[in-house]
Amino acid sequence: MTMNNEALVPVGCAEGERFRASRRGVLLGTSALMGGLVTTATFGGAFREIAYGATGDTIVLLNMGGGVDGLSWVVPHAESAYYGARPNIAVPKSALLAPDATFGLNPAMAPLMGMWAAGKVGMLHAAGLPTPNRSHFDAGEAVGDADPGSSERRGWVNRMIGLTALESAFEGVGLASGTPASMSGPSAVMSMSSIDSASVPGATQGDASLKADRRRAQLAMMFGGETDQLSRAINASVLASTTLQGVATTAYTPANGADYPATDLGRAMRDTARLIKAGIGVRVVAVDYGSFDHHVDVGAMGGSLASQLNELARGVAAFFTDLGQQGDRVTLVTTSEFGRRLEQNGSAGIDHGWGNVMMAVGGNVVGGYHASWPGLSQDALEDGDVKVTTDFRQLLADIVQRRVPDVSVADVFPGLTRNPTGVIS
Repeated sequence: MTMNNEALVPVGCAEGERFRASRRGVLLGTSALMGGLVTTATFGGAFREIAYGATGDTIVLLNMGGGVDGLSWVVPHAESAYYGARPNIAVPKSALLAPDATFGLNPAMAPLMGMWAAGKVGMLHAAGLPTPNRSHFDAGEAVGDADPGSSERRGWVNRMIGLTALESAFEGVGLASGTPASMSGPSAVMSMSSIDSASVPGATQGDASLKADRRRAQLAMMFGGETDQLSRAINASVLASTTLQGVATTAYTPANGADYPATDLGRAMRDTARLIKAGIGVRVVAVDYGSFDHHVDVGAMGGSLASQLNELARGVAAFFTDLGQQGDRVTLVTTSEFGRRLEQNGSAGIDHGWGNVMMAVGGNVVGGYHASWPGLSQDALEDGDVKVTTDFRQLLADIVQRRVPDVSVADVFPGLTRNPTGVIS
């Protein structure tokens, strides 16, 4: 398979840029799913990882890289401290969507309001890592591992797939090194830039389809009868490329009038829907989208954060429109390494914080606002940050329990004492 290697656009703090660059390198390499294949794709500024297993339910993990500002996303309008701490960037109460007595949505979320009205969008506030961690690198790894205190670098998605009873032909595919933390582990990854660009090395000139068939036949003759790790990886890669080429050569038109944004995230979500609907056994899809590292000029309504939130809402709305009834078997959940501080900084931005928002959309979601809300008074904050009252793993565990019931949640999230969030029915 081949992969594009687009340039990154600098945003946010220096550590955030190094983290983004590190993530790009990570996505170019091997990963880790026992009993399944992981493929990597890039869409400019959005990255997508796929774990293949049996057909059926699917989890879509959308990571909002850089640390999204949950207080601008789901605004605690009842708290005077919010407006006092953000004189230049607070979202006006009059502009909020779907306000209740405590919270309201950023108006940039308007494209998802149809799903909100249908009870398919749930927002969980004051969620995050059990202890504060304001480093992009460390917090990002901790969110991916979801195993506090462990020295083993194995992601929660890897643990989940490793526990299933699946027997997938897509296993042991190895090309380079590294993978996102949530999928890291002992197996391998195959990379591609998109479905349409999936190809076999050495078959990119002239009649690509004929060359690809010949190349596959050559590889099968050379390695088909061998059982060593390299041969297994090559055989799995050949099989996977054949499957993906079949998807790529089938014309695709989004269903139900789905209108994806013409952006990196829009293309990634469209391709994800295409894979799910192809019925080739997608179990987990992880999309990495950002950066949300807004240290400067956030803007109350029309800034870069609002633009990104609107792109997110448009992409997710189009994705579920495209899936139609099949979306009832798909649950999308967002993560981010940390939230942002309550008080704006001297550059009309927000620095790294702690407690944050997670969004769940789709099948079995209980719509509306969910929170054990700690408040924003000075004695309720943790060093100027929203306190975490819900371990982020609780919502992930709720979703795994619903979408992948054949695995033990206790094994996927070691040491977690279960306390269901109420976001998933």
